[in-house]
Amino acid sequence: MAASSRPKVSIAEMNEIYKVKPAAYKGPLKRLIDNGIVTSYTGRGGGYSLRRDPAKLTLGEVIGLLEGDFNLVPWIEATDETGAIEHPNSVYRFALIHAKAAFFKQLDHYSIAEIAADPFTQKALKISHLAKQSRSEAFPPPSKSRR
Repeated sequence: MAASSRPKVSIAEMNEIYKVKPAAYKGPLKRLIDNGIVTSYTGRGGGYSLRRDPAKLTLGEVIGLLEGDFNLVPWIEATDETGAIEHPNSVYRFALIHAKAAFFKQLDHYSIAEIAADPFTQKALKISHLAKQSRSEAFPPPSKSRR
């Protein structure tokens, strides 16, 4: 959505690009809508658009929302609906807590706008044709002056 030149992106467009069934988008889009990141439009001409400024939205925030609890090892994290932790003082548990914090801190260095503008990411995600402008338009080479 951040890379698109159109204000809205439809499920049909997403299906065409990623070849994934519409049901696969429902959970992630609902989570993004519920957290104020994406807006949905129903009816003819409907679709989805970013609600927040992609320059102020970080990759860490989006991945954190989409991945949920991000539990890596079940026996050292909450194991049931009570939230009980089997080994709360394990050094291994603390190591993973610090690793997850460092992981998200690193992801927070990148905005969704930066990710969307990167031509290599656009190519990897197969969205180059949707891009607002190519890298060469965004960063034209210096003009050659004749002497």
